[in-house]
Amino acid sequence: MTEFYNIKKHWDSVGGTLYQYFWRSSLAHRNLSEKEQRFIKKFIPSKTIRALDFGIGSGRILNVLLENTNPESEIYGLDISEAMVKYCQEKFGMNKKIKGIKVVKNSQDMDDYYKIKFNLITTIRVLKYNSDWKKILINLFKILQEDGIIIFTMPKKYLISRLYKPKSPFRMPIGGIKKIAEQNNMKIVEIKGFAKIPDFFYGINNKLFSKIVLFCENVLRFIFGERLFEREVFYVFKK
Repeated sequence: MTEFYNIKKHWDSVGGTLYQYFWRSSLAHRNLSEKEQRFIKKFIPSKTIRALDFGIGSGRILNVLLENTNPESEIYGLDISEAMVKYCQEKFGMNKKIKGIKVVKNSQDMDDYYKIKFNLITTIRVLKYNSDWKKILINLFKILQEDGIIIFTMPKKYLISRLYKPKSPFRMPIGGIKKIAEQNNMKIVEIKGFAKIPDFFYGINNKLFSKIVLFCENVLRFIFGERLFEREVFYVFKK
């Protein structure tokens, strides 16, 4: 309960406006965000769907779902932070596709919030903050329709680019995530990480410096391959 309160307190203090600014604060951050959004777009069905974004934050992924689903689709959202939920309700609430954005008070029982199942679930940069991330993931599997897709992220356990004390302590080897998929009868569709050097360099809000950072990443990727420097790994599973 203490951990839940501390996570909630943190994200309430950050708020939607500040978190949105974070992803726009430098060219390097914007470039990474665009890569992640393009990856997610690949798996959004063209048919009418019901989608859930778990951990909406400032609505970065909600916006992707709204812009890339057909007009009859339904979009739902959940977040632990009341500040984030309020921000997204004000930002997206008038969109006809939005059918509900709620605060999570118990991440163990996802089906208590919307008594429906989803064709698509996204939970991006969320699980790594929760010690019970495995239970959350399995509960998300349960509210996925047959043939539904879930896209989630988890940092790798061993990170060559994480040379300092990590802010997000919960990490997992790719093999461990694959095992969870097999145990829960989920099919692996794709696993993708993006090369990224340490956060310190990303946070410097200078266009020239950001271009140098991105150039260095491209050089490292060319020499060593993407897998060596990837940190936040995107997993796409199908039920």
